[in-house]
Amino acid sequence: MRVVVVGAGMGGLVLAHGLAANGIEVRVHERDARAADTGGYRLHLGPDACAALRHAVPAAVYQAVVASSAGAAGFRQFSMFDHRLRLLTSLATEPGENLLIGRVALRSLLADSLPTTTRFSSEFTTFSRSGKQITAHFADGTADDCDLLVGADGVRSRVVRQLAGRRLARALPERGFAGQAEWDDVASGMPEELLSGPAFVIGPDGVAMFLSAHDPSSSDIDPVAVGAPAQPATVLWGVISHDDVDVDAVARWAPWVRVLLDRTPAGAVTRFPFHAVDPAADLTPWQAGRVTALGDAVHAMPPTGGQGAGTAIRDAWLLASSLAAADVDTIPLAVRDYQRGMADYAAAAVRESLQPLRWRRAVSSPVGFGAVRVAAAVSSAVRALRRAAPSTAGR
Repeated sequence: MRVVVVGAGMGGLVLAHGLAANGIEVRVHERDARAADTGGYRLHLGPDACAALRHAVPAAVYQAVVASSAGAAGFRQFSMFDHRLRLLTSLATEPGENLLIGRVALRSLLADSLPTTTRFSSEFTTFSRSGKQITAHFADGTADDCDLLVGADGVRSRVVRQLAGRRLARALPERGFAGQAEWDDVASGMPEELLSGPAFVIGPDGVAMFLSAHDPSSSDIDPVAVGAPAQPATVLWGVISHDDVDVDAVARWAPWVRVLLDRTPAGAVTRFPFHAVDPAADLTPWQAGRVTALGDAVHAMPPTGGQGAGTAIRDAWLLASSLAAADVDTIPLAVRDYQRGMADYAAAAVRESLQPLRWRRAVSSPVGFGAVRVAAAVSSAVRALRRAAPSTAGR
């Protein structure tokens, strides 16, 4: 059996690892020139994604991933603030192993451990069929024959567009821009809740902000002990709006927000649209055969849920496991099993990722934002009373 994967994102690379571990020949084609040529900053992998990754990659690679991730103490809760950084609520995060790792760090670790499998600067254009054989064609005129073609090429997947006859995802009215600042430059005045996990900030006029402190030096495994590259400590932020937001208006929300934005290098800021599929629709509207797809190519979701990469990794392990139990003649059955199994958890991830955008829309009106102000005042009063109350803890 020979598999060709289009796209060396997290899902495509984990799939390649899982296939290689089961003795299946695999080749990954990626249009980027190198693994470090990727946008985005930090990824969250929940317990299911961590389990899938641990099964798919060699133990040494997973160890390096853990060593390059922030420690568990930095993901104990998820907080919500109003735009003045007054705490509204905090929720405990999902129990089990959670990893917070830089996108470049994870992609590099996965690609570097597949040195002969991944072909960079290889841009996919189209595929053709001849009986049971699939041929992938590339912009440089080369072609690659396989028994199964997998599109792991993102929200604008060319594989899926040809397979389904259309793109599956639609553009959302929201858009975002994000950046990161060095931890030491913004540590003074940083909300202490960020030391225990990320936060969502609800602002006026339908503008929202995501905040996360990322310190890989807090990893559970010493990176020096395993030869993993050291990663800098940063504070990540992202602004969500329905149009081009006034950055200076966001900076006026709170003094620390201004410090964070002012100390973010201009070159570290990226802008991006939001896309999502309809979670109630058929995520794979084609007959199971010898071409399929995974990750954002199938179930694009906004970054507000922090589940895109983790869901792609789950896809990769599920597909690798299905193919490991198949032979060349039963690939379509394995693909059907994968597509059915993926649909339930992927649709749930899309729905959960859309929820913060619904919060943003709900408070975009003056009435909705007024309710946030009241909630902030009540929450502050309750916390003040709790601090003032005598405690017998520990006596």
